[in-house]
Amino acid sequence: MFLYETPNKAKKYFTIKSIISTAIVLVVINLLLNSLWLKTMYGQAYMYYLSARAITQVVVFPIYVTSIVLLEKALKKPIKKYLYKEEQIEE
Repeated sequence: MFLYETPNKAKKYFTIKSIISTAIVLVVINLLLNSLWLKTMYGQAYMYYLSARAITQVVVFPIYVTSIVLLEKALKKPIKKYLYKEEQIEE
């Protein structure tokens, strides 16, 4: 929902929005909650899982952001053609 925009709205902040949304998902879900669930299931220390996952998230973060931005640029026109009526779209 954070990345959603109406078809006529300017898309000058898409990269910033994709960075923020990816960071929220990686930190809150992948780093904090997954570490908590693994600690609950297997009983090892929370910091053990947190430190192991932090390294992975630092490596994966730029890959996720780059893929989101590149996919948005590549799929912008085909998606607009099927989702919106022609009169709604301003190029």
